[in-house]
Amino acid sequence: MRYLLGFLMVFTLGVLAGWLWRDGQPGSELVPKQRLNQLPSGAPALYQQGDLDGIVKLSGGAPEVVLQLIDSDLSDKALALIERFYESHPASFSLHGEAIRILLSVGQFELALQWIREADLLATTHDDALAVDELLATVTEAFAKHLIVLGRYDAVDQMYEKITFAMPERTDYFLKLGMLRLQMGNYDGAIVSLAQIENAHGSLGARARELIAQIETNDITNKADTVEISLRRAGNQFVTAALLDGEVELQLLIDTGAATTIVDAKVLAAHGYDLRSKPQQLFLTANGVVEAPVLSFNTLSLSTATTSAITVGALPLAMSHGVDGLLGMNFLRHYDFRIDQDRAVLELTRR
Repeated sequence: MRYLLGFLMVFTLGVLAGWLWRDGQPGSELVPKQRLNQLPSGAPALYQQGDLDGIVKLSGGAPEVVLQLIDSDLSDKALALIERFYESHPASFSLHGEAIRILLSVGQFELALQWIREADLLATTHDDALAVDELLATVTEAFAKHLIVLGRYDAVDQMYEKITFAMPERTDYFLKLGMLRLQMGNYDGAIVSLAQIENAHGSLGARARELIAQIETNDITNKADTVEISLRRAGNQFVTAALLDGEVELQLLIDTGAATTIVDAKVLAAHGYDLRSKPQQLFLTANGVVEAPVLSFNTLSLSTATTSAITVGALPLAMSHGVDGLLGMNFLRHYDFRIDQDRAVLELTRR
């Protein structure tokens, strides 16, 4: 009897663990699923045979039948069944959630966003609205990571902009768009987005007003038409001395492939900057796309060439040759620049 009870306990724990593992998978419960006590007779066989019209007819217009049949199925057949159901029956919020989960799993991000916009119109309860928020956050994060790996920051910009047009009540995406544009050095575009929420209540509006004030102080200064800055070699690359906010001395590797200037997180922490409270942005690294703190500084200077209101990412770099970070295009894009490799000189001409 003791062994039987032990076996039953192990079996029960195993089943429970299996359920918990399944439900913990990404996208497993983005939208709560409705269940039937029993599927209509013959429905599973029709689904296995691919008789979608037969299933739709057998369902009697109940989306729960479709939901239960496609449970955990991320195939094209599952999506096709949802679309076939919609040809003769009203759209269902739960079915939209399943369609989005399938599209996300196969990397159809743009189509998933289209379905999310439709799901938003179908949302009738507070829980529905929260589910849409979760769906939107999950898909946009996955899509942004995919695009950043491809170096398509312009497409990330377009994605956020489309969301602000189609779902303007999601005000946090105006902030995401503004911060992305600030990160890319597109100050005019950042103000256009941030101005939409500067009067919003709470921390969102306060953050927008803070960024706008910083951008409005932006200026590019050269004491001469062209500045020549001495460089030092680090292997086949070049390093320049830089100054953050007129006091933090840095050695930055010139990296025209970096959209944003990066400084080693340990270096910034050693100078007293609190990284834990800063907003996070996505960055492409050798280990893939990661989230890291973003800091806004009043100035970044190379000799007499200074850019104000600049955004810097704080990432763990562990670079050699005494390098503290990367000088990215959000500084360099404000200049016509050229590296004279023979003389180891960076020439900056204000645009």
